[in-house]
Amino acid sequence: MKIFLLGATGNSGRRILRLALQRAHEVTAFVRDETKLLSVVDRPIPPNLHVFIGDTGKSADIARVMVGHDVAINAAGNLTEGSTFTQLVQTVVDSAIASLGEGGRLWQFGGAAVLDVPGTHLMARRLT
Repeated sequence: MKIFLLGATGNSGRRILRLALQRAHEVTAFVRDETKLLSVVDRPIPPNLHVFIGDTGKSADIARVMVGHDVAINAAGNLTEGSTFTQLVQTVVDSAIASLGEGGRLWQFGGAAVLDVPGTHLMARRLT
């Protein structure tokens, strides 16, 4: 499976990354800081890990890199960041719709038991 992952260096994201790589999935980690990501992965860097440095606030950047993946997972952001978190989720949802189409899958991890995904009829459940 080809997985697009935001938040690969955070608490949930690094666990998702580790499990996905162990299960031989192809993972594209979209990160702000490559050095931080490299500090959480085993050496040598697994050949099924692809790293893209970008800005999570730029929907076009996320959408462009997300194309061609089977699933997008957002483990980035923190609910306590209020409107910043809400905007991040909206940006990721917009990117997933543009890149993955109607049949695309987006998994949203959050810091609360249930989250309404802004601007949609979707809800996300916390799985960690």
